[in-house]
Amino acid sequence: MLSLARRDCETLGHVWIFPEGNLRLRTGNDFKDGPGRLSYLQCEYESVAQILTNVTKENSYAAKLPYQTSHPLVCVSEYLQINPWATISAFCLWNISFKPGLTGNLANVDPDDISTVTSFTDTQDEEWFFVIPAAIESQGGKSIPIMLKAIDAARAGDDEKVQVFLSAMGACISHITEPLARMYDYCTPSALYHMLRPFLSGSRNMAAAGLPDGVFYPSDESGMFTVVEVMRKAHCYSCLISSSGLSILSLVQREMRKYVPGPHRAFLELMTDISNIREYAMRRTASPEVKFSYNRAVSKLSTLRDRHLAMVSRYIIIPASNKCHMHRTDVNEWLKGTGGTNMMQFLSRTRNTTKKGMLLL
Repeated sequence: MLSLARRDCETLGHVWIFPEGNLRLRTGNDFKDGPGRLSYLQCEYESVAQILTNVTKENSYAAKLPYQTSHPLVCVSEYLQINPWATISAFCLWNISFKPGLTGNLANVDPDDISTVTSFTDTQDEEWFFVIPAAIESQGGKSIPIMLKAIDAARAGDDEKVQVFLSAMGACISHITEPLARMYDYCTPSALYHMLRPFLSGSRNMAAAGLPDGVFYPSDESGMFTVVEVMRKAHCYSCLISSSGLSILSLVQREMRKYVPGPHRAFLELMTDISNIREYAMRRTASPEVKFSYNRAVSKLSTLRDRHLAMVSRYIIIPASNKCHMHRTDVNEWLKGTGGTNMMQFLSRTRNTTKKGMLLL
C-alpha cells in the first residue's frame, strides 16, 4: 500500500491545481483537453447561476436545474470522478491561472502571481478569496513526500528519522499560515459576506431558501432526475493536512473528500489507512524527541485552526451578528457552515480535538 501511495504521489505532483490551455465548454464524453477540468469549472459556474437566477423576493432558490445545464455537468463529473456540485476544485484549484507574462512555480504559488479564470462578481475580493486556497494547497502539497518518508521511518522503527520528518511536517504547516494570513489584504468582510457568500450557500439544510429537498439534476430529457444536496464549500480547508495522521478526522472532514476528484480522493483515503505516525509517537518506547516533535507539529496544526477560527469570526460571525441585529432574527440561522453545521461549534470542536491529540510527556 505504501508503494501505491508513493506512486500516486509522484503522479499527482502539483498538477491538480491549474486547468490547462484555453478549453471550450463541451457536452457528451469528449473531455480530452484539460483534461476536462475547465469544462467542469464552466459547468459548475453555470449550474450555480441557474440556481440563483430565479431567486424570488422571498429569497428562494431554483430547485431544479435545466437538463441543458445538468447533462454536461454530470457527464464531465463522471469523467473526472468528482461530484456534480460546487467544489473547491471548481471554484479554487481549477479556476486559477498565472497572470500574463508569468509562469510561476507550482510548488510555491504566490497569490500575487495568479488570478481567477471565471468569476461570479468580477471583483478583486472574490478573486483573492479563491487564489488564497490555491496558494494554501500548493504549500500543503509539500507535505506529501514528508508524510510518506515519516511512515517509512516509523515502519522501520527509526526514531531519529521520524523525529526529523515530524519537524519538517511542522514547518510545512507553519508555511500554510502565511498565505492564509494574506486573506485580509484584498478581501473585505462585507464583500465576502453580503456579495459572494450566497454563491457558496450550497443546498443542504436550505429549506428556508426554498430547497427543502436539495436541487434536482435532470438525468435525461424525459424528466427523470436525481436529488443532490450540496454542502457549503469549506474554505481554507486542506484535505492534505487532514490526512497527515496528526489528528483524528471528524465525519465532516471525511465527507469533504467528496469534493476532490476520484484519484485524489483515493490517494487521501489510502494515506489515512497507512498513516502510523500517531500510533508510533504514542508508543512507550518512542523517544522523548519523537514525542516532542509530534507535539510540536500538532501545536502548529492547532495554531492553523486558531487562525482559521479568527478569520471566520471576522468574515462571517461579525457581519452575521450585525445583520441579525438589524433584522431582529436568530443569528444561528445565518451561521450555517459546512454540511449545515453550526460553523463556530464545528471549527471550535475541530480545533479542540486537535489540541487533545497532543501527548503527555
